[in-house]
Amino acid sequence: MGSVSMRDGGRRSSRCFSISLGLLGLLGCSGSKQPGTRPPPADGPVDGVVVTGHLLCHAPSGDTTVAWSPGVLQAFFLGGDGAYQAVGIRGGANDQVELDIPDGVRYLLQVGTYYYETDQRTVDVTVEEDHRCNPWAPLAQDDTPVTVTVSKTGSYTQGSDANDSLIIQSFSTGYGFFNAPFTVSPDATSITSAIVLSKFTPLVDAGAGDDLHVFHLRSETIRDPARLRSAQFTHLLDTFAPTVTLQSGQPATISGALQPTTANHTIRFTSDRTKFDADYGGLVAPGRMTVALLADPQSYGVSGVTLAGFELITFAFGSSTASVQPWTFSNVAYADPFPDTWKRTLLIDYLTSRRFRHPSGSLTSWLAVNEQRVPFTGALEVGPSIHPPTHPRIGDANLLAGGKVTFGGTAPVAMSWTASDDADYYDVSIIQLMPNGNITEIAALRTTQTTLAIPPKLFTAGAFYVITLAATAGPADYAGGHIMRFEQQTRTASVISGRLRFIATCGDGLVQPGEDCDTAGESAGCNVDCTLPLCGDGLRNAAAGEACDTAGDTLGCNATCTLPTCGDNYHNIYTEDCDDGDVIDSSNGCSATCTFNHVCGDRRVEFGEGCDGGGVDTSSCNADCVPSQCGDGHVNTAAGEECDDGRLNNDTGHCTTACKLHL
Repeated sequence: MGSVSMRDGGRRSSRCFSISLGLLGLLGCSGSKQPGTRPPPADGPVDGVVVTGHLLCHAPSGDTTVAWSPGVLQAFFLGGDGAYQAVGIRGGANDQVELDIPDGVRYLLQVGTYYYETDQRTVDVTVEEDHRCNPWAPLAQDDTPVTVTVSKTGSYTQGSDANDSLIIQSFSTGYGFFNAPFTVSPDATSITSAIVLSKFTPLVDAGAGDDLHVFHLRSETIRDPARLRSAQFTHLLDTFAPTVTLQSGQPATISGALQPTTANHTIRFTSDRTKFDADYGGLVAPGRMTVALLADPQSYGVSGVTLAGFELITFAFGSSTASVQPWTFSNVAYADPFPDTWKRTLLIDYLTSRRFRHPSGSLTSWLAVNEQRVPFTGALEVGPSIHPPTHPRIGDANLLAGGKVTFGGTAPVAMSWTASDDADYYDVSIIQLMPNGNITEIAALRTTQTTLAIPPKLFTAGAFYVITLAATAGPADYAGGHIMRFEQQTRTASVISGRLRFIATCGDGLVQPGEDCDTAGESAGCNVDCTLPLCGDGLRNAAAGEACDTAGDTLGCNATCTLPTCGDNYHNIYTEDCDDGDVIDSSNGCSATCTFNHVCGDRRVEFGEGCDGGGVDTSSCNADCVPSQCGDGHVNTAAGEECDDGRLNNDTGHCTTACKLHL
């Protein structure tokens, strides 16, 4: 099987794998052998692939393209002996690079630590950015101090249930989401914040048409007293757009008056996290769920993506069992002062995590994401629109359970899974667990298939790893050769492996160097990966009496390596509201099913209550058994409140931020 193209009298008798990469600057295509290539084959056809690539930049002023280099390219394919073979690389005319790929094979194209598996003979490595790049915005070469002073007619809030922030953002330079810290008194009408733009921060240039925006946002706590849970609601209040040019290392001042926005839109949705949790088999600890609506000035790119945006509203939910039950929000008002020509994008982000303990004793965790980023059409459905792959295996191990992967260091490692409906491609990420508790991201691989041969050079014999597997649906045609397109209009769901050890000798019954034990399989005194069993190591050892082991509380396991059971007197915050050690209703606020059933008004502070004043308002407790606080929307006259409009309290309207009638 040949590895470079055949030639006949200077005329190409087979096509080259050509990559147009502008600034790549690799070797030219000629008949002579170049360093790093293999000699021409004696026979065997080579199918050609043309790969085009450039940088596509989206800015408010329009789209531009520039030549772009992904760095050093490498390519590999599986030979007849089952091992990966390197592909000869030669330069060509018009900044082309030729990689000689045999006919009818899938191959890996490596760019840095990213590997793209494909069988396409036309490949596009175009990438997209969300800022101007022709010319690029100048970068700070030194720390650049900036003083931000803004004024407004209303007041600012910094409290436990409402907190204001200033966000500085430039859509043209890609500089954004910078939080300008400040501390003010409740009745202040202006604030000053000192920030420092660090080295390599893009600097706005008004002369080049760069924009800059200062946004005043408020994050408020929305409480659900019946279930003792809360959510965070962040929305836009005021904004202004100064004209400014920043120069590296030179102090600058941004000042002006914030202009109030109008809450001219409403949104309604129901969030039900149980629909997401059903995909993870109890192995993960749920994290925060975020629902956000973004506005973006750029048009969708060539792959239908929007690359930047301002978050008009954000809802954030906690991870406890109280947050599992559906939340319904009706007619929530929000401001959207941006032009109708801007794109609106819906972001739903749900994080889960697994914990891992290295045999050295260090404990670490890794996140998996279930994310949807799609155009907002007015309808809002908060539920999974894609599911992660199922039944994943790596080598001779169940990927989700973890354990030992037999690995001698030379053969590719086989990985497989069951397809996810609607998935366009799959991403595999390899993370190494280090003895000191750190983690090292080794590589990421992408494929459209449900099998993958992972190059052995990515693993070290005896080391411990975590692998994530994600299914993604998106507009870029990866199967058609668009392999490096950066997308944000995607739907992704991923799973996290158990702790995996890649080792050759474990399981032979002999304790070899690097092994704590070896009983030729799992036993009460030895894990399957030849480490000593310990509840909390993240690797279940049934022979040692573990019903499960997820190195902490998860949806399907207690930190004690027992299954979550109502009445076991162990409160797993991800599965129970409470657990008083029995399965009867003893009138203490915790029901027979470990949910809150407190009786507000009996003057007993039970499970699920923050206080109990006998069902009437007191100086510290509302009649609904929630501690009284100005801004909670309930007028508690016993606590000295004259009014309480909740999040609408302000010092220019009906009710002040101190819950006093405005004079």
